[in-house]
Amino acid sequence: MKSNATLPRAQKDLTTFNDVELVSLVQTADESTASNSHIRSRRLGSALQFALPYQLVMVGLFFVAVLILVIDEDSSFMSSINRTNNKHNDDNRLRPELTRWTPSTDGACFDGFRTASTTIHCGLNDVSPVSNSSDDGVQYCGGVPMLPNYCLLPTSGSWEVVSTTTQPPTLPRRFGLYEDSPYNNKIPLCKSEAQYLNGTYQGERFDREWMPETCSSLPLDPFTWTQETKCQATITMMGDSHIRNLFTATVNGLRGEKSFAEAHPGDVVKSSGVLEAYEWRLHANGTATDKVSVFYNTNNEEPVPFAECPCADGEVVRCLRVAFIWVPTFREQLDQMHLVRKWNTSLVLVEPGNAYEHKEILSPAWVSEFEQLLDEKSNLHLGILHWNWGQQPFKEREAALEHWTTTHIASSRMSYFMQSSLQADGKQGPMTFHFACSLGQVTVVNDKIAAAEPCTDETDTAQMRAFATLHSKAFV
Repeated sequence: MKSNATLPRAQKDLTTFNDVELVSLVQTADESTASNSHIRSRRLGSALQFALPYQLVMVGLFFVAVLILVIDEDSSFMSSINRTNNKHNDDNRLRPELTRWTPSTDGACFDGFRTASTTIHCGLNDVSPVSNSSDDGVQYCGGVPMLPNYCLLPTSGSWEVVSTTTQPPTLPRRFGLYEDSPYNNKIPLCKSEAQYLNGTYQGERFDREWMPETCSSLPLDPFTWTQETKCQATITMMGDSHIRNLFTATVNGLRGEKSFAEAHPGDVVKSSGVLEAYEWRLHANGTATDKVSVFYNTNNEEPVPFAECPCADGEVVRCLRVAFIWVPTFREQLDQMHLVRKWNTSLVLVEPGNAYEHKEILSPAWVSEFEQLLDEKSNLHLGILHWNWGQQPFKEREAALEHWTTTHIASSRMSYFMQSSLQADGKQGPMTFHFACSLGQVTVVNDKIAAAEPCTDETDTAQMRAFATLHSKAFV
């Protein structure tokens, strides 16, 4: 909408141009027939017959130009999407409403996400949300199957056409892919944090969707996110376990998984560096695949989480890449900034020290480095997710982040959310305020799914959709 400020002057200039053309036509007719008033009158009438339609055409073109200018900025991202039922016209694009993600048949599982070989326990703080399946006799803990050797996060899978004639199983509402969603009904995308936060959770409990009152949000869907991506888009997440929860919720959301649990690496493993990566590819033959991987000891050995998307060879149409780096402090995040550049990152999602930074409000070096990144790359976007509890100067940090993200020259590419502002779920951890269920070891051979309620993580899902919406241009 920024272009609207120039419209009055543009209108004045166009009107003046039309007046000059009309006067010129009249003057030409007068000068060439000065000795003959009858001919002058006839030619003047002829000129006016030409000039008036010409002026009307120009005025019509002007209004077309105005219409184009006043269209919402987000329309450039959304214009080529047929948003009715989220259908895509490109022959190489699968239709999400007819496809569902299925794991690969090799049985490979993300490290740490396979349950124990014997008994699976369930519950948190004397709450045990166990339910029994009516058809197969399986017990579920918050929606997660309590089966020995069950994989909670397969390493790879693909999107398969479930049926071309019947509707496949309904996806959870919180992902935003249902037919009558505000997005599919052409409601403009939210453009600011305040606009997005002006809303409520709606839907059945544990599958609620954050619904802004005056705008819409992007579905949690790789096809939609990359609709305008020329080849690849990369999201780099940096932070603590709350950002890791965001990563896990994003992966499961992109896959359309109904319930899931998080696996937490131990402190010794995290101290030497952990990186998790997800990559989705849309292939030229019309198939879509993904994979997720983990790398350890990354403080000493720099990982290569994914290759460049091979669009040039014609086999792949586009890619979505997401990486999470375990770096909870300002200093640790600064040490890994080179990866943001190396991966040609489109969107950085980071936490501002959270409770790992007990005293310092914001590191000047941290702020300076992000400002330099934003200056170096004009299409880089930055989203900050603040876990605003625990021992930290959160009031002062909140004020500093609000000021920085709204007054900086690149503020249109920056956003800031506190996790409390979109909190929907109860806390799955007793004191740590995590919103994802966890998979923890009880004994040497048994696992415990720590769940106080169904494992759907509405909070992190809504937060990721908020960032994808406000930074939709990062995917272009």
